[in-house]
Amino acid sequence: MKRILILLAVSLPGLILMAGCSGAGSYPDGDSRYEAFAPDGIPFVVADSTWAIDQRGNHRAVVTVAENSGEGVLVELPWRRPDLNPETKKILVTDAEDKEIKDVVVTKLTPEEGEIIFKPELGPKARCVPKDNNLALSKNDLGWDLEEILRANPNHFPTREYAGAHFLLAKNLQGFNDFLNEFMTGRPLPKSHKEAVMILSEKEPDLIGKWNIDPETIKRYSDFKEFYSKNSRRSDLRQRLRSKFGDTYWLYYLYNQNK
Repeated sequence: MKRILILLAVSLPGLILMAGCSGAGSYPDGDSRYEAFAPDGIPFVVADSTWAIDQRGNHRAVVTVAENSGEGVLVELPWRRPDLNPETKKILVTDAEDKEIKDVVVTKLTPEEGEIIFKPELGPKARCVPKDNNLALSKNDLGWDLEEILRANPNHFPTREYAGAHFLLAKNLQGFNDFLNEFMTGRPLPKSHKEAVMILSEKEPDLIGKWNIDPETIKRYSDFKEFYSKNSRRSDLRQRLRSKFGDTYWLYYLYNQNK
């Protein structure tokens, strides 16, 4: 989740309010003479920090943006603005680090409500940018690039999925094994990953216990090998395998020509 500040340039001397759209406010702390209230279910409270009122106005709304917020974020803010001509006032949007977001469109600005659309420059994906500039070190290798992203943001689920799939599609099981050891320790393995571990276990049986492979996967791999052995001389072996094991990585690894 990401917190965004929407600053409302309203001239109301002596009063600073924060409208938080993500749960009950924790202020005031008991010392303030202003009471928190929540019309429309949105808590209005006294802010816990000061700012430059002359440049930013008296009001701000704190909005929580989900990780999967997409390309743009639409914020609808109900308010009761007593100032004249609110449509002439500036709306300033900043991120949690107080950096101004430039890509902002105000679609409605009335005394009763405001409607604001903005596009975070990178949003949560900013954590995926490597700290070091490795452009000159690029190996023209997608797996290497994905691992660099994971080193910057180990918890980024889509990159982990892409990286694992990259090694499996390339049938690079050594690279896949290294990927597991660095980035998947302590995490549950997807189905295709567990099936690849079973192939690796032919040379390293301890991997089955290390990656906690379930009995169902172990048995199905045994059935796959037994079926292959019994039908290896048949001309329709590939079709027969597909009918029983067409949803497995084992069939892909056996017949795909990329090595």
